[in-house]
Amino acid sequence: MVSWDNPLWNARSTDKKEENVEDSSLPVNDHNEELAQTDQGNTTRESGIEVDLSTATPDKFEDEESGVTEAVPFQDEHENRQEVSDLPLLRFNDHISLMDRPSEVRFRSANIRLYQKRNTQVQVECKQLNPKKGEERGKNEISVMMIKDGTFGIVFLRGSYTLVTFLFAGFLFIFCMQVSLFLFMTMAMEAGLTSASRSLFALLGTIASVPVFIHGMGSVMNIGWTFVTQTWNGHPFLRSLGYGSDRVIVEWINFVVYLGVPVMACFVTLFAGDDDWWQKTALTWFSCVFIYFFFFSISMVAVEIWGCLELVRKSNRLSIIRQESYRNIDGLGKLLKACILLRQRSNYSGSKQCSYFVDGANEAPEKGKSYTTDRNEEVQLFNESKSLYSKMTLLPRLNCIFEKLENPMRRYSIEEVNGVIPFITNRNWSLEKLYCRNKDVRTIAIISGPAALRKNQIRSSFLCGIMGMVIVLLLVVSFLVWLESSALFIGIIVTVYAFYLVRSILRTIGIMKIYQNMKQQTKKFPESESLYQIWESFRITQARDTLCWTMFSLEIIVLFLFPFICLLVIENYAIAGLFIVVAVISGARHYINAATVLQELGSIQELGSDEIGDETIDDKDWFEKARLSMVISKIGWGKARDRWIWTFFGIVVFMCALAIGAVAGGVNEGGDASYQMISDFSYPAQPNLPYPTCKMGKGLETAGGQGTALVDYIFLSSVAYQSPESTQARLDEWFGNGTAVDQKDLVYDYRMETDQFDNPVTFKLTSFPSLPGVAIVSVRGTSNAWDMLSDAQLWSAAALAQGVRFLLPAGEIWTPILNSLVNIVSLLESDNLNSVAFYKETTAFVQSLQENGTFPELRITGHSLGGGLAMITGAQTGIPAVALSGPNTKISRETFNPHVTMEQIDTLTFNIVPDRDLVAMIDDVGRLYQRIECRASANAPFSCHASTRSLCEIMYTCGTRGTGNRPAICECVTEFGYPKPDQMGNRTFDEACPS
Repeated sequence: MVSWDNPLWNARSTDKKEENVEDSSLPVNDHNEELAQTDQGNTTRESGIEVDLSTATPDKFEDEESGVTEAVPFQDEHENRQEVSDLPLLRFNDHISLMDRPSEVRFRSANIRLYQKRNTQVQVECKQLNPKKGEERGKNEISVMMIKDGTFGIVFLRGSYTLVTFLFAGFLFIFCMQVSLFLFMTMAMEAGLTSASRSLFALLGTIASVPVFIHGMGSVMNIGWTFVTQTWNGHPFLRSLGYGSDRVIVEWINFVVYLGVPVMACFVTLFAGDDDWWQKTALTWFSCVFIYFFFFSISMVAVEIWGCLELVRKSNRLSIIRQESYRNIDGLGKLLKACILLRQRSNYSGSKQCSYFVDGANEAPEKGKSYTTDRNEEVQLFNESKSLYSKMTLLPRLNCIFEKLENPMRRYSIEEVNGVIPFITNRNWSLEKLYCRNKDVRTIAIISGPAALRKNQIRSSFLCGIMGMVIVLLLVVSFLVWLESSALFIGIIVTVYAFYLVRSILRTIGIMKIYQNMKQQTKKFPESESLYQIWESFRITQARDTLCWTMFSLEIIVLFLFPFICLLVIENYAIAGLFIVVAVISGARHYINAATVLQELGSIQELGSDEIGDETIDDKDWFEKARLSMVISKIGWGKARDRWIWTFFGIVVFMCALAIGAVAGGVNEGGDASYQMISDFSYPAQPNLPYPTCKMGKGLETAGGQGTALVDYIFLSSVAYQSPESTQARLDEWFGNGTAVDQKDLVYDYRMETDQFDNPVTFKLTSFPSLPGVAIVSVRGTSNAWDMLSDAQLWSAAALAQGVRFLLPAGEIWTPILNSLVNIVSLLESDNLNSVAFYKETTAFVQSLQENGTFPELRITGHSLGGGLAMITGAQTGIPAVALSGPNTKISRETFNPHVTMEQIDTLTFNIVPDRDLVAMIDDVGRLYQRIECRASANAPFSCHASTRSLCEIMYTCGTRGTGNRPAICECVTEFGYPKPDQMGNRTFDEACPS
């Protein structure tokens, strides 16, 4: 007989255990090199249903017209059933890692189990062959087949759904990044960077909120990425929430969210003749995905928390609260108390780790026991270690808060709880699998028998590990050399990497030795085909309840209440509201943690029916365990979650460094643009077609007329970097004495009147006596850490949105909605933070000039950050803006206050964009821009952003001979490699520009 787990078969329940029944007569027909795994041995408590293949006959329905035979489940035929006890027993136990139960059908005298994974179906067919001569019964045969049952339509739809969820996950990351940025800008403000007042209380509160945000953002992104993968896989988690007809509802919800509502929005907008039909359709689609993600996240968190409470309630080891329920406050309180206590003991107790070799032929010890303590004769201790903290908990002086355990308590890993460990054999081996893998991933290497790894495979993997590390080092060094980095910097990088390299090489050598030791162990266990190394964790000291509750109280006060109150005090209500949501969810998941309970219990079998002793597991119980196992592995405890947390930790460290640099360096410490002008040299315009904007008209001419307008604006953008004492001298040197005037007194008076003297924004005003009423505002670019934070404040969301669009296939289709999504993200910005946005100051200054009417013809220019601010201010105030290497404003236009329209961008702003200038690539350019050549080598990309290089390019290409000749610059030749200018006086170039 063959036993199956599903009661749909013509079967009878098994009420007692079968012992040591083996099937030696079941040949396996392995199609498409798929693996058929059978569980031969003792029938466990999870006993299944038995089917008698010798007497069972399929019920069939044949269509008279088509002749197609339809397989149907067995019907009860008790009169035809025979009891045969001497047939071999085959059991199929569906592990919860499958996430879905297989379908079972009877077709053509065979029992077939159907396992579905995306667009692949694995069929496990079991049937009885006809008996040969002299045999009373035919042998049973198992065949395993893999079938691709997906279609192009399914792949296309799933791909479309996945693209929009990837877009959503990308903006979820942008949202998290903006939270980090706004936090540290707030920290810099509270440190007194933008005003004389400082608030140490608010500063400490902002810093204290960082751990909760890091944990919360890491968890949110982990759930977001899981949402993307679940979408591609057809949402098995959400499907598992439904039983029977409920699964149909889940499928219809998927259809409505991903296709129904967006298509309806498309129909309505097209029938209405709306020109923005795609923008509204895409926003509707994105909104549906957001709502679906919200319910997906709530479902996962609910499954995790409910699973923890159920495990605690039903655990035999925690029988003191076993009968408690959620129906009364007292019972729920006891459950929560137990969960918190388990979590705190897990955090603060001391532990040790043991590593040893185990014979693969031996059964695992019972729960609560271990190889080391209970089966010493069958294991070889390889290593034992304790952390410094664990050693401290053993100190006699700390007995008041730590209890030393006479019998160390076994702690289980999540991998042990799930019970899923991959095998490495000579057939599934690949060059990098054994040694280029995560060191924490458990695998079982087969070292004996027909599937054993061969010596050349082991040696090849060893060489792969060593060569891979060396190749990475060479790639890093060669890239740094290509970038012309200093020898000191390269040496530091190599030294840091060498420490990691040595550890990795030693680990690789250690694994090689482990293999050799394991081969030696086969002499002691000749019947074993697999030996593997096991890591076991033991709790050696236990934190007393007093310590646990004391630390719990401190954590609530310091990490939750104090930051929340501080955020309210500084009136950062948006971040405060977000913080309380993140704190509640993260706190609940942290303290009511199913992974911690499972590490205590070592098994998920406690979860399920309340009927103790029930030997059958129905679908509901199975799916509950499968869901909880998946949630814990994916979002509650796993490498994916840790990677996201460490990612945000690195981002926070970088932003913290910027904030500290901004506070330490101040806000008005700009640098001078130093280059030597030589007035007796000039460049003629090149004979080839020059840039069409060399001669700028339509109200943009300067004191030199249209002929030198473009180069004049580039020069004036660099003047903003000059110190107040040297500005007028530089203007005279460029335009001629008295031609241009630095209106520094006017700027000073404005700052004093508006109490903005300490404002970090730096700008200058230049007027031209020969052009009454004409003045040009020059805005300084990035010069210090605070400027970098301001760059990030205004354009980081747009830059990240461009990155998400770049990663998506056909990402340009989402361009119409990027500005709306970026605007939504910017709503997190507090009023205080918004008030110190740099463009606020430049726009207010231009508006004051417009109101007093001194200069009716205003223009504005700037380089880098200054160029971006110039374009924002120009669009908001209605004056022409000429930017050099400025970040653009198309995607971020709705984040400014007041908003900037596309018409204003396309008619009032002009950006000069050097090739390979990364800053000028931020945000999408408007209609008016000029690309110029960057003649720097490809290994110096940041050099293309230098304003002096761009000035040299325009001078050389457009020429300096106009209505007013402009001087040449020595650095164009000596630093940037341009040809020497024409000599107009008695000096030679070498005399004018000595090296």
